[in-house]
Amino acid sequence: MKRYSLMSMDGWLRRAGVMLLVSVIGPAAAHAQTSAAPCTPKAQQSGPVTQGRSLQGRSLQGRSLQGRSLQGRSLQGTSLQGAEPAVATVKQVLMKGAPVQNLQLRGTVLVGSLNGKEISGTDFIGATLIQEDVDGSQFQATISKVQIDPQDASCEVMLYTLTTTNPTTGAAEDLCDADPFSQSWATPVYGSWDITGAHIPSTTKFMFACTSGVIAKCIRWGYRPWKTVNGRSLMDYHQTCTRMARADYCGDGVSHTEDGTLIDMYDNLKIQKKSPIDLKKPLLFDAAWTPRGAYCVTKDRWLNLSRLESMAVCKAKFTQILPLVESSPIDLLDVCLVKRGDLSRKDVLMDNQSGINIKLK
Repeated sequence: MKRYSLMSMDGWLRRAGVMLLVSVIGPAAAHAQTSAAPCTPKAQQSGPVTQGRSLQGRSLQGRSLQGRSLQGRSLQGTSLQGAEPAVATVKQVLMKGAPVQNLQLRGTVLVGSLNGKEISGTDFIGATLIQEDVDGSQFQATISKVQIDPQDASCEVMLYTLTTTNPTTGAAEDLCDADPFSQSWATPVYGSWDITGAHIPSTTKFMFACTSGVIAKCIRWGYRPWKTVNGRSLMDYHQTCTRMARADYCGDGVSHTEDGTLIDMYDNLKIQKKSPIDLKKPLLFDAAWTPRGAYCVTKDRWLNLSRLESMAVCKAKFTQILPLVESSPIDLLDVCLVKRGDLSRKDVLMDNQSGINIKLK
């Protein structure tokens, strides 16, 4: 079954009484992933890869076992029990059966001590992770490989291959779903997330986020919550990125997008910059984003999802701006049609563009 994208305005614009022409484009081109030599920090190169045009998805943590979600609630439901966890977290790490002491993260580098000696990074190859799932049960995974992210020009992000034993066949298999580059990696990050999509900060608890989920994707896109840029912590930028990537307009954990949707993101720190116009795959302003969801919106990312009950509930929180016009503080060319009254303009950290997408069956 093929998927196509329709380039037009939709639900938010229909509320404003605006109509535009529609054109059809084909599926996005496939991406390739190549192995990398030992990393040497280098300057970012220009072009769509290091700018904001990327593929996103719905899942937070991005793991599964034989197609059944183990951790990664994708947060597609409407339940808003804020304290309920949505991701699995690490409880203990064992090396040949011995517990590793003083576990901590230095960025994404796992560090600890064993027999009085500090170990870090690749020293953890072969280690067993004891993780607590969202239902309180525990499961194990093995770190089988550790490497620097080949996509990271700064050489800061470490990627870990996690394997687990299939309970039916007894065979070892990847714990993570494959990402858009057909790789099954994970990277550690402090804290956890609840089912409303809110980050719960911690300096002791951490999780492994698979690169198929938006927590890791946002780290790889440059929003690294342990860092500061121009004196500003990137923790809120990372939270904002996860809202944006999942089209979580109301900040309630409900996603309104499809996996593999092409988006362009750009922020007020210029970590991601607005991509040049691509006439072959034109994108239009989607929304302006805060850590609590969208401040203002111009269109739905996916037309076929605009009729969901959850979307109707979310849209009720927005008020029409027209005939007045308000631009996003990120880019004056990004004009809003509806906005939320419970969020402040000063909280906007990034904008995004996308096509008007509809699934034709």
